[in-house]
Amino acid sequence: MEYEAKEQARANYCERTNGRKEFEYFIEPSKLIEPDETIVMVGLSKNHLKQLPKNIIGIIRTNNVQELAEIYTTADVFFNPTLEDNFPTANLEALACGTPVITFIPTLEMARNSD
Repeated sequence: MEYEAKEQARANYCERTNGRKEFEYFIEPSKLIEPDETIVMVGLSKNHLKQLPKNIIGIIRTNNVQELAEIYTTADVFFNPTLEDNFPTANLEALACGTPVITFIPTLEMARNSD
């Protein structure tokens, strides 16, 4: 594992940042969290890793299922700022690990209207 789980609040992002998933949606909240809180972002490019503030831990993309499950379960919340996906696999994976998901309304509306 590339980071140590700590007894502090974490927000997790386990999806590739590629234009659809907005990197900036994590930078602004990092300015608002307490000094002992951390945001963990997974699926970053090497360029994004260089741009992170000190209170964001960045991890490059992983295909290791056990590593992803560990990341999901150590998070207090999973944040997925998707504007296009209807109900992404990453959200389902986080929920399966018992981690609450925060996402944008279009994703939730698609789930609500799929009855």
